[in-house]
Amino acid sequence: FREGRNDSKNEANEIAEEENQEDLEDQDLMENDEEMSEGEFVKRYYDPKDRTRKIPVELSIQYMESNAYRTTYGDDPVWKHYRRNLMGYGRRIPKTRKTCIRNDRIVTASPCPICRDIYLVLDYRNVALLKQFMNDYDGTIFETEMTGLCQKTHEKLLLEIEKAKDYGLLNLDAKRVYYEDNLYKH
Repeated sequence: FREGRNDSKNEANEIAEEENQEDLEDQDLMENDEEMSEGEFVKRYYDPKDRTRKIPVELSIQYMESNAYRTTYGDDPVWKHYRRNLMGYGRRIPKTRKTCIRNDRIVTASPCPICRDIYLVLDYRNVALLKQFMNDYDGTIFETEMTGLCQKTHEKLLLEIEKAKDYGLLNLDAKRVYYEDNLYKH
């Protein structure tokens, strides 16, 4: 019995150490931003492939409701007009890439729909974005071949959708379909 308590204490200590390490890393990042010259900051800020800036979820939700989002994507899902640059494959579509972002930079010529727009943040609170990757009728999640998401982003999408379902932000009920009987009578 005592060993079980010690194990739980050790686990709690490990979790606390991990949180402290994350806090120290965040402080280091803030100090690095303060040490960066104005020219370097402007260069990184306007670099379209740089992904070191972290966009808060609240800003992403506001972006989804803004005119800028509507002019870019319209009423369509973010993945609808996305097309990978595939040459010589014909009708066979290869599996999507593992990731679009390495070392906080976009490394591919055509990143996936989520990785290319810095203001689209996958989070369980951003329900409007999550619903775009789900079938309205039965709630199934679209495959990567349809959406064009990289594998890393698709795994994060699956995780955030499950988290949103756990918190009750996504409706799990299927829509009821009403049929007109007189159309099927002979």
